[in-house]
Amino acid sequence: MKKTKSSIPGFIRPQIPFEVLSPPLERTWIHEIKFDGMRLQVHVENTVLKLFNTKGDDVTELYPTLSESILEMKLKNAIMEGEAVILDKQGKSQFQHLERALNFREDLQVKIFFFDLLYLNGVDLRKKALIERKNELEAIIPSIHPRLRYSNHVSKDPESFFDINCKQQLEGIISKVAASPYVSGKSSYWCKTRCSKTQSFFIAGFNDETEEFLLGHYERNKLQFAGKVSANGNYIKIKKKLAKIPKTDSSFEKFPQQKNIYWVEPILKAEVNFSNWTDEKRLRNPVLIDLVT
Repeated sequence: MKKTKSSIPGFIRPQIPFEVLSPPLERTWIHEIKFDGMRLQVHVENTVLKLFNTKGDDVTELYPTLSESILEMKLKNAIMEGEAVILDKQGKSQFQHLERALNFREDLQVKIFFFDLLYLNGVDLRKKALIERKNELEAIIPSIHPRLRYSNHVSKDPESFFDINCKQQLEGIISKVAASPYVSGKSSYWCKTRCSKTQSFFIAGFNDETEEFLLGHYERNKLQFAGKVSANGNYIKIKKKLAKIPKTDSSFEKFPQQKNIYWVEPILKAEVNFSNWTDEKRLRNPVLIDLVT
């Protein structure tokens, strides 16, 4: 069947995975590593390259070295999606390292893991099955390159794949229906399962404007600031309990200056689910589960 030629589209609104607690087990799904980086949409039009973030902002100037590497692929017209990352010594992607590098306009260590191909040389591939798009994508990615990588997938035993990722302290996995088309926005075709940790933290203050609680944990008998967490719909209930606790000054050894904080003695504890710690020892993606009784 002859492929119908079409003009290359502009920025395509990304497909967004919904969040699940465990990966789908059906054989109709494939599963990829969830990288801790920045998702990019790569456009090559008449050999001119542009990189877009998920909001559609042109961020090409942030990635001069990576852009040169992509142009080495000698593509004429293409739209690909990938995750820009910096890998640490253990081979794990670290968003904070990427963010720091981009702030200093330094992308020498940035790699991109390509995971989808939406358009290639006059053909819009969005209606094709994901697995077919990935096969075409793999064919155009260099097999060995210091910055350009293909995001592999598994199609069997997603539970073991997820467990291995979590043991290696990775972000989690992305699961996708192998036969699905590309659909902008949230759809039932993609889902993500995050690796997470659970720990109890003291509540040392709260902010009425943002409806957030300030969390801390003790190190060497001194309370260290661990970050803020949203109330998850329980702000009024928890605030009533905090109102019974004596007011005080900040109990943290060090705390970044902020306004509208109501301080309390760190007596009440909250159980919090989070993905990881940042380099500044703050919680990544914290979610309040409940109070510790």
